[in-house]
Amino acid sequence: MTIITTADTYGSSASTQITKALADAAVSVEKTYYLTDTDSGNGTLVTALQDIQTNLITRIVVVALATSDVHLRSFFFSIVGLNMTTSHIFLLSDSLCQLALLNPTLRLPLVASLCVSPSFNKDQYQATYTDMLKRGQADAVSLMQQAGFQQAVQCSPTYTDMYSPFANDAALVIVDAVNRITTLRQGNASSFPLSNGTAIREVIRATRLLGTTGIISFSGGDRVEASYTINLQQASGPVDYASWNAATGMQTLPLLNPILWGDNTSTIPKSSTRSVSFVVLRTATTNPAGVVFSVVGFVVTIGVVVFCYKHKKMQDELKAAQRAARATPGAAAQKA
Repeated sequence: MTIITTADTYGSSASTQITKALADAAVSVEKTYYLTDTDSGNGTLVTALQDIQTNLITRIVVVALATSDVHLRSFFFSIVGLNMTTSHIFLLSDSLCQLALLNPTLRLPLVASLCVSPSFNKDQYQATYTDMLKRGQADAVSLMQQAGFQQAVQCSPTYTDMYSPFANDAALVIVDAVNRITTLRQGNASSFPLSNGTAIREVIRATRLLGTTGIISFSGGDRVEASYTINLQQASGPVDYASWNAATGMQTLPLLNPILWGDNTSTIPKSSTRSVSFVVLRTATTNPAGVVFSVVGFVVTIGVVVFCYKHKKMQDELKAAQRAARATPGAAAQKA
């Protein structure tokens, strides 16, 4: 496995978490590349890709970049320019997947590249927007502007951000909590003062409802059983290949057509490394005893990095946000 990320806090955290998840499954990271966002020509990215193409054994590349759209686009263009679209498998970070979602032609050449996104009910999500339009989009925009959004606010019933379903369900949680608090205050408002942040937090944590991303409930402040979908790029577009959540783990999804891999066959690659001849050529003159061949199959290797990393990253970010809220004076109401 190889990692390409940015030379900043995000990159350091991503590299550490991915490496640890792989180490737990006895899979090693061959090399990690840290790129700077100040490189206007994106030369460091091209140099990293050339090194991977020429010298490294692995053909699975995790790309975790938090940078500008210009640099993200350069990544896709560089892969095509170096003819690496089918020789390597790229596991793309959220920023790259989101850009590809808005510009599908960018990812189209990267056959079998992988993206992970929240699972959600598309029909229910679309119904939310339809309902919004019926109730009056202009009123909603006006309300947002009154709340401090000074820029012109435009909403589209057809645009779907990768994490829009989670944002939608976050709003549902707040609405549900407000309704339950209103019920508790009926006839005796003093029994539940709105200044009691701890009580409000517990009301929110007691949430259990059906949202666009499935059943919404919490345990110790963490979302229970949030589900993700993994999709693979095919010539016709991204295809949902498997789903994952903390309770059930990975489950493959029914497919209308077989998945085609980089060699244009439907046979799942059995190794996460390059050909034996390439490995021997690159290592025989250095230190053959130091070469470790992973016995973990291709799909398992992908599964470890996708699901362990995504779930751990989400949990760590939630805990960090909770710690930050607790450390902020007067932020009791924000801790939920």
